[in-house]
Amino acid sequence: MVMIPNPKPGATEEVIIFLTTLPPTMKTTQLYVLRWKTECLFFHLKTNGYNMEDLNLKSPAKGRLMMALVAGAYLLAIREGWKRQKQIPMQCYNDGSQTLEVSIFRKGLSIILAKCFRFVKFLKYLRTIFLPQNHPICKNVQ
Repeated sequence: MVMIPNPKPGATEEVIIFLTTLPPTMKTTQLYVLRWKTECLFFHLKTNGYNMEDLNLKSPAKGRLMMALVAGAYLLAIREGWKRQKQIPMQCYNDGSQTLEVSIFRKGLSIILAKCFRFVKFLKYLRTIFLPQNHPICKNVQ
């Protein structure tokens, strides 16, 4: 069992408790943060955005291909939402806490969906992402 102070200001639970088979270290909490990001990914892929469970793919190869495509679409949505995070209005609560009115995923998904109405427009968008001059390694190369 690992116990850490809740980092969220004004949280009703002062302590977060992790039950794990890992040795109790701060690395345990870091691993949980990584796992939580994965859980968020699967939540959006399965039910909250892409509804993969509704596809009912029988072939494992088709399922893997669809998972790869949808995971790529999820990454694009997160990328676009993250770029526009400062444009998302904040929701203020009576206790003084604040959250984004729309999640980063939802904001990015709306951007991606707008680009998908015209296939050529979507291909141009993808091209701007994957061209070498847009890659972080190549951004300072002329």
